[in-house]
Amino acid sequence: MWVNPVPVNPVNPEDPVNPVDPVDPEDPEDPWWLSLLLNVPCAAPG
Repeated sequence: MWVNPVPVNPVNPEDPVNPVDPVDPEDPEDPWWLSLLLNVPCAAPG
């Protein structure tokens, strides 16, 4: 099994989702890398 490099959520140790995930921190189904994919086009001006 591949180990998730994202720090464990201090609020809920059972929740591997990044607590600072800008996509939706309330959604435990959001993969930690989803924000990385969405932040790439969002970082572009315009």
